[in-house]
Amino acid sequence: MIRYFFKMYQEQLYSRRLFLFLVITSLYLSLVINPELEAPLWRLVQIQNSFYLLLLLLPMYSVLFFPLFFREQELLKIRAVTKKRYFFANLLNVISFNIILIILVFVIISWISILFLQNNSPEINAQNIAILNNSALSVFESINLAAVISGLYMLVNFSVIISIIVLLGYLKGRIVGYISYVIFYFLMMWSSRTAFFESFSGEYAIFDLSTYLILPISNIHEAQTPVLQYLFFKWAILLAVFFSIMLFYIPPKNLFKIRYFDRLFISRKIIITSILFLIIYFKLFSSYYSEAGIQRFFAMYHYGSLTPIPFLWLICYFLFLPFILSIRFSELEENIDSLIVRHYRIKYWRIKCLKTVYRYLAVYFMLTSIFLSVTMLLTGHSFYLNELISLLFIFLELILITTSYLMFYFILKQTSVSFLLCLTGYLFLLFPFDWTKWLPFGLSSTTRINEVGYGKSILIFGTILLLEIWIISRGKQRNGYGKE
Repeated sequence: MIRYFFKMYQEQLYSRRLFLFLVITSLYLSLVINPELEAPLWRLVQIQNSFYLLLLLLPMYSVLFFPLFFREQELLKIRAVTKKRYFFANLLNVISFNIILIILVFVIISWISILFLQNNSPEINAQNIAILNNSALSVFESINLAAVISGLYMLVNFSVIISIIVLLGYLKGRIVGYISYVIFYFLMMWSSRTAFFESFSGEYAIFDLSTYLILPISNIHEAQTPVLQYLFFKWAILLAVFFSIMLFYIPPKNLFKIRYFDRLFISRKIIITSILFLIIYFKLFSSYYSEAGIQRFFAMYHYGSLTPIPFLWLICYFLFLPFILSIRFSELEENIDSLIVRHYRIKYWRIKCLKTVYRYLAVYFMLTSIFLSVTMLLTGHSFYLNELISLLFIFLELILITTSYLMFYFILKQTSVSFLLCLTGYLFLLFPFDWTKWLPFGLSSTTRINEVGYGKSILIFGTILLLEIWIISRGKQRNGYGKE
């Protein structure tokens, strides 16, 4: 499907229009050559050049390329069968073209800098260029690395932003797409020329649209913000906007449809109980850690030391899900056999049960994020990238402990024993042994993550989860429930 879009675009995008754009870009960059600058620094200056971006690239893009994305492709609509396939294939081609376009601009800048600029480094007279040079050397190891990262930043962000605008045009009409592009352009112009956004956008300049295309190296240097943290924060915002639009206008099939089996674990009583538990939990937590604030929630508990209060906070939050499941499975004990018969095979019963419990887990995590955000807002704290990453690991640990409980229950057919085994996993954290730091229990704590490492933590979670899911779907069953 994607290759058919590419063939249709070959005569429209990859043709005279692209050649004309590259010629004009090469002419402009040749006219602004500054022989006093070293080649790597001139390359970085041009990538950071808002004049070229706002007065040449974006206007030419709106005239030469942007209207082509909204041309009706009736043959492809018929071939795509579904609207989602058509949107997905078209957006991939839009992203591919934008990536090629920005790469070609970067290549032209690099080619001109190598051919026409000196290799020696004379004194830099322009004050703004000197500031950029000093900031780039303090943030990155070299000017060349700064230019590559800035180009990559523009490449990714430009592709995602144009995809968001094109997606709005597909869903709400091409007029909305054109209007969105014009609004985006004027907001870019405004945000790059005024300090209006600086008063409330913070170190990440969330509302300053110009920082989504031009990496603000000087601001990153002044705020002492880790560059990778800045990049991931901006990319997370753009991807959240993109997928929110996708989810709102093109929801997955049966996403909000609750079937009979779902009501067994996502009943009104269970949801209300979860809400009340989280309200009480975060209220007591913020009151107990009044000085440290609710951000102490992310640190949770270390290993190898007996500190009862933090340990109780840890197990109360993560063992709430196994506790609810234990109660629910106990209530369904007499009807388990009929549910298994309804699913024909034990494997299908297990997989269906796993999917349904994961839905409840998603609701529990969503409620956690809401109450945590509200509590932090009321206590004067803000979410930064570290907190968002910690939330991701909390979600992974919730999945792990829930999957572990289900695996124990399916094998042993005992709700109380399964719960105690999950509790035992956390009790190992009390032992003063070095090997306990590699346990997945309590690994979402920032104190544990910083010691183990982000990559190793994800590897531990992923390996154990895959093993448990394999056991649930393929493992043999003891003590009844029929045969596999």
